[in-house]
Amino acid sequence: MDYVDHEAVVAVYVAGSSVTGEADPHSDLDIYVLTDGQIDLSWREQLIGPRLPPRYSLAPGHFGDGDAWETDAGKFDVMFWEVSDTIENLRSILDHHVPRLGYTTAFWHTVRTWQERGRSGRSPEKLAELEELAGRDYPDALARAIVDHNAVLLRGVMFSLEEQLSAAQVRQDPVSIQHRTTAILASWFDIVFAVNRRTHPGEKRLLNHLKKLPSQPRDADPMIRELVAKPDRATETCRQLLDQLFDWLRAEGYLPSTG
Repeated sequence: MDYVDHEAVVAVYVAGSSVTGEADPHSDLDIYVLTDGQIDLSWREQLIGPRLPPRYSLAPGHFGDGDAWETDAGKFDVMFWEVSDTIENLRSILDHHVPRLGYTTAFWHTVRTWQERGRSGRSPEKLAELEELAGRDYPDALARAIVDHNAVLLRGVMFSLEEQLSAAQVRQDPVSIQHRTTAILASWFDIVFAVNRRTHPGEKRLLNHLKKLPSQPRDADPMIRELVAKPDRATETCRQLLDQLFDWLRAEGYLPSTG
């Protein structure tokens, strides 16, 4: 009994660090089950049951529809994605160039890099459409939309993230400092990956991914480490980090020169 045996399943994929070779002892295996209909909970429980997991969660709903279990063989995180919704999400990014505040292309990155483990033969036209979308080149218009959308929130409008971080430090509000720092880094990385025409790899190992980019703002790695490690200096470090980001964007032709 496997996921491809269910009448609603289109294909099954694996993704994440276990596939890319970046896994560590704490990594899990991400399994994506592409569906064209519903998979009832009783069927899913019958699939998991014979594996005798000492610990499992069936459809907790916290992170979307999915199951998870852990055995001596490792941890497994199963996500159920409806194939039509997956296609529409990709079209939003690749056809309509809709940006987000951080992680804009992380969904595309997953579909672009996952590895197929089986398909049922159902909905072949939808699979073909999905594969065509996933394999497209990075649109220039998408990169510019991501930069424009995130840069203006980082700096340049009232209540920008930089301004909110400064206010949090004045209040000596450590929780708010943490929240604003996280949001700033999410938009910062979204911009940098977009300018390099690289899909966003997700929230893990971002500084390692940063090293592999052909271009990036000056002194980015040490400033990011300082921003995270020294919240008492967050305002000053953030100013320096964004100064370097905006100088880099000007050099890359995304902002008008100040000269």
